[in-house]
Amino acid sequence: MKVKLLPLLLLVACRSEKLVEAPVCDTPCYEGAPFKTMNVGMCTPGHWLCDSDGGQTCVGSVIPSYEICDGKDNNCDGKVDNGITEFTDAKGLTYGGDPHACASSCGVGIQRCEHGAWGACTAPQPTPEICDGKDNDCDGLVDEVEDLPVSFCYTGLPASSVSYGICRPGVTRCVAGKEICFGEQTPIPELCNGLDDNCNGSIDDGSSNNDDVDFVVVFDNSASMDMVAATLKAATQSWVTKYANRAGFRYALVAAPDVDQYRYGNSPHLVSDFSSAGIFNAAMALQDGISGSGEEPTIDALMEILDVSNPLGLTWKAGAKRMVFLFSDEEPQSYFVPKSTVADLVRALTGSGTTLEVFTTIITGQSLFDWQQLANAGNGQVWDINADQPTLENNLDNIIKFVSCNQQ
Repeated sequence: MKVKLLPLLLLVACRSEKLVEAPVCDTPCYEGAPFKTMNVGMCTPGHWLCDSDGGQTCVGSVIPSYEICDGKDNNCDGKVDNGITEFTDAKGLTYGGDPHACASSCGVGIQRCEHGAWGACTAPQPTPEICDGKDNDCDGLVDEVEDLPVSFCYTGLPASSVSYGICRPGVTRCVAGKEICFGEQTPIPELCNGLDDNCNGSIDDGSSNNDDVDFVVVFDNSASMDMVAATLKAATQSWVTKYANRAGFRYALVAAPDVDQYRYGNSPHLVSDFSSAGIFNAAMALQDGISGSGEEPTIDALMEILDVSNPLGLTWKAGAKRMVFLFSDEEPQSYFVPKSTVADLVRALTGSGTTLEVFTTIITGQSLFDWQQLANAGNGQVWDINADQPTLENNLDNIIKFVSCNQQ
């Protein structure tokens, strides 16, 4: 407010609503109302500023204003942040009262002034999406797949069974607001199939058929076997280990020829008599498919295995099924004097009760025809010796289904 100078006498006349009756340059002034608000809260006096034409203006004073949430006494009534009301300032900005409405993407609520600042909005807030049939993140969609966490799941019992056999975990999927475990494999009753179906860490235990079986592996160590020997050994050892819990299974190894050609030449040799999986695998590890004499006395080995006089000294178990696996990449050969023929071996196999499974190179011609004759006589079949390890092991499993589980 600008005023004209008054006579000196009036300068000291005071009234209750003004600091002085007549303004004096640079003396205190206050234009707030009521006068008692001066020096309360934010309100402070200013001073009279004189201009060149004899007028004065009160500058620098702070007068009462609308109370806002800032921890200060804006209306200078001696109280902080009280009576906050909604108002619009000169810039057109609207300030809310206490409490005032607020909102989130999930709904509406209120905010209250607390310790000089607006507190949290009570409106519900978005949360990470979960599978519950609700729009947790308030984006208008319910249980959207891309926002749900993907986790492994397993409902099999006991929970530790997930680590064994055919069992495997699945992944969670949200269906109608509930988590469902998809793709898991839980334990099933044990079958005689070379697998751990009940996922207890043992294969074929408690299955319907645990017959005793004596297995004889005839292994060709001639030089031409070096390309397949390692794969054959790995597949056979893995397969034998898989059935280690089958107390009725025993394994023997006959070399034809043996790796020690200076001692055994081209004669078949019993490397390891019927034993457990561990002993057999140790003997199998010594076969290399290359260190033998270069001649393959496979007919001779099979004839001695079938010979009732038991020249190899195999300790067959009475009543056990007899199964022979022959591994050789060459045609059937004999070095006996006199030599045995394929026809001799067919006669020996026929009706012997011994099953013969032949793993050899699948080629056309007399060699394959001869091996097929022998396999047929031994109630078995011919398999490809050049297959990879998983295929070879799977073929051995298929044989078990026939010899031990009475499956075709």
